Amino acid sequence: MLPQQKSKIGVFFAIFNLFKLFFYVTCLQAAQTPLVSYKISPSSDEGNCLQIEAHFKETDKEIFLRVPTFVKNMDITSATNHVTVEKNANSEVIKIPNDAGSVLHIKYNYCMANPTRNIFYPIIEKNFIHSMVDPLLITPQVQDAVEIEMDFSAFSDIQVATSYNVNKKIFRINTLISDFRNAVLCLGKLDIDKITLNGNNLFVVSNGTWPYFEQSPFHYIKAIFKQQRQFWQDHAFAHYVIFLIKQNPPAIPKIFVGRHWHNAFSGLLPEDSSAKARVLYTLSHEAFHAWLGGKMQAPQPQGSLQWFFEGFNDFYGLLLAYKSGMISLKDYIKIYNDLIMDYTLSPLKFISNNDVKAHFNLGNNFNQIAQLRGHIIAKQLRDKFNQKPQNKVDMAMKALYQQYQQENWPYLTKEKIDATFNDYVGVEWQSVQKQIDGESIVFAENAFYPFARLQKVKIIVPDFGFNVKQMLLDGHIIDIQKESNAYLAGLREGQRVKSYQMDFKTIAQTTLQLADSDKIISFLPNSTTKEIPQYVIIKGDIFEKYLKNNKKDN
Repeated sequence: MLPQQKSKIGVFFAIFNLFKLFFYVTCLQAAQTPLVSYKISPSSDEGNCLQIEAHFKETDKEIFLRVPTFVKNMDITSATNHVTVEKNANSEVIKIPNDAGSVLHIKYNYCMANPTRNIFYPIIEKNFIHSMVDPLLITPQVQDAVEIEMDFSAFSDIQVATSYNVNKKIFRINTLISDFRNAVLCLGKLDIDKITLNGNNLFVVSNGTWPYFEQSPFHYIKAIFKQQRQFWQDHAFAHYVIFLIKQNPPAIPKIFVGRHWHNAFSGLLPEDSSAKARVLYTLSHEAFHAWLGGKMQAPQPQGSLQWFFEGFNDFYGLLLAYKSGMISLKDYIKIYNDLIMDYTLSPLKFISNNDVKAHFNLGNNFNQIAQLRGHIIAKQLRDKFNQKPQNKVDMAMKALYQQYQQENWPYLTKEKIDATFNDYVGVEWQSVQKQIDGESIVFAENAFYPFARLQKVKIIVPDFGFNVKQMLLDGHIIDIQKESNAYLAGLREGQRVKSYQMDFKTIAQTTLQLADSDKIISFLPNSTTKEIPQYVIIKGDIFEKYLKNNKKDN
């Protein structure tokens, strides 16, 4: 090779290497600038406030941002030093023109006076913070996965646990904004226990102690989660966190409140020493949503499939909590009896599934009747196949999950559910369809054989003095009884109800707000006696022998 040729080749490779270095540095700089970043700091002014800095890098000429309700003192700057915010009166989304490639900076305060802790709103206290992302952080309106940086370094002497990791004050994630909005952020003096199941980590994050846990909470959670993951034959969770939060006085409601989030579950636990079984059952219910609602999803809203996504989920939550050994047979029967009572006394127990779907957004009573119906149907259907080596209902659930994963379905639909269950339980599924659509449920005599028998039990229940079902369906008062306490309190035929507080099981103060005048009518319902089906434990040698062999049931 001639010297001139060697010289030209050397120059070529030198230029090529410079280009590679430029390309590498450019990519590195791009990688070092995430699309979204947040720095969250404690407020110097108030104990229930946070200072939040957010940075958004956008490649388009406009940035669309979703802004939470309780944002205060929002300050927006960009490279242009001129920011115009466009927001529709009834929209939570704002539009901001921005130079393509520049970074938009937003600073704001977020305050939440939350003397009674509520996991559905941010809990912001001096030594404890718990919040889902969506009501706390301003987020971009994008569909694709984005890189996000989180910075909690301004907090000293605390621990951090999120839906993505534990004990990292600064970290980056690549995730869908929809998943990020549904993630949990938790900071404070926390007890963190790690459980490893089939090589994957499960973290139990506690903020408090409870008198009914004889052992550490992770002992109970591990048993339940192990049972659930064995049921699905699925341990593919890279990271999962259980947040157990102590209720603070005044504890309202004084019951267990839980919710499944992205890669996480949060539970607000009561102090009541008799609450243990209910707590573990509800925790198991929410954990089961990691599959039924998490890995298998329904179109939103899920009103037409509430009987399956909540009802079947609730059944397996209770069943597997019992099979794990964490709740007793007595507890199982008591909880199931309570569900039967809720169903039997519901004014909506005979409405069709289409009515449930149509009124799904009107209130908890419509959601509850679908869930109760689904739970009871699931138990009775599974009991019919209880003598088989592998229960056909369990097999149908697992087959549905496998198909969903293998065929990459976008959603779980009624047609998919029907096809799978028809394959496994055959004609029995036809009777299920009728019950889902509102046909009366006939309770099985042998649901807890040989330990309990089905009996009619007399109880005193409220008599509201008007057609409650019609009021729930269309908001109007009809068939008012003139001798009732409701009439004496001022309720009249034809009035339209805007909101209500009613208890169908207990004679408790009832409150109705009228739509036309906003007048509040409050009264104590009259009482009446009804007979409802309940499973009553049979005392004798069989159950006593069972108790001796199962000390947890004593």
